[in-house]
Amino acid sequence: MNTTKLIKALVVFDVVLIVIAITLSYSLESYLPLLLQQYLIEYANSEYTTLDHFFDWARPLYLALFIAAVVGLLLTKQWGKYLYAVSFVLGLLLSPFAGPVVEHGVPDMLFDLSSAIYGAALALLFFSNSDFSDSNVKVPEAVVLGRSSQRD
Repeated sequence: MNTTKLIKALVVFDVVLIVIAITLSYSLESYLPLLLQQYLIEYANSEYTTLDHFFDWARPLYLALFIAAVVGLLLTKQWGKYLYAVSFVLGLLLSPFAGPVVEHGVPDMLFDLSSAIYGAALALLFFSNSDFSDSNVKVPEAVVLGRSSQRD
């Protein structure tokens, strides 16, 4: 399997894992301990804050960016590689402000696996030869072969 196909397979697998994890997260909520279920109810009924307003518009924008990145990667577009990296960094920056997270172990495991796959796809996008490689960057043959360009 060439690198481009592997990247696309990882991206598709990542999206599938995310969808499964989100679905399981909602369906397994009733299996959480009673105190955690009560906390979730209390948190859902708490006062609506400015941070909640922020996330009301940030989540759809992030989702649109992520979907555009995935579409770009599946169409083998150079801009998809950069959107995918930006969506990763933006997701990391937004996470601390999302508030506490109560999660069942199964979807949490799938989210962790998804993060690892996301990282593998990013590593391949930026550090391997694929159809996403910058075509404007020409690496001298001597550097590729590990030889010095200077003669003794």
